[in-house]
Amino acid sequence: MTLMRKPQHRRFSYDPRYYKPELDKDERRRRRVQFHRRRALQKRAKPVLYWIVLFLFLIYIYAVLAGWFE
Repeated sequence: MTLMRKPQHRRFSYDPRYYKPELDKDERRRRRVQFHRRRALQKRAKPVLYWIVLFLFLIYIYAVLAGWFE
């Protein structure tokens, strides 16, 4: 025999004020496409910069070892 009841979870009920189901699918598609575009552009820029810096560093090391700077 128990003296206390087991607590129940509160149920979540939310009624959106400004919801238009016909725009929902279009909005999701636009956000997904824009997100992929932004992510693709950022990924391309980093490796190019990385290779340029690496190439210039290798040229500098070669020049120092070859004795160009004396």
